[in-house]
Amino acid sequence: MAHQNILNLNRKTEAVLAQYIQDKQKTQLLLIRYPNSKEAVGAYQSFMKAYLPDAVGKDRLRTEDRKWTFGRHRNEFVVIVFGAVTEPAGEALLKATEEKLARK
Repeated sequence: MAHQNILNLNRKTEAVLAQYIQDKQKTQLLLIRYPNSKEAVGAYQSFMKAYLPDAVGKDRLRTEDRKWTFGRHRNEFVVIVFGAVTEPAGEALLKATEEKLARK
């Protein structure tokens, strides 16, 4: 993803990377939990600035491979979707993840 630690990962963060396959296309979901929401916001801002600088105020961008990358933060979590084939598919994966996080 990057040569630098743009997500501010450390020993206190927890992360999981899941791969989804739909119509033979791979989409990846990265979910990171930080010790607090302040650290999550900082990591999210760092990621957006380094990885999606052209998103300009949006939480998504269609990348050079014509797939979608999304990034959001919710409380102490950062959720990133890489390689969504369509914008609605990426949004649906993000929303499903956010709904599960809201139940916690």
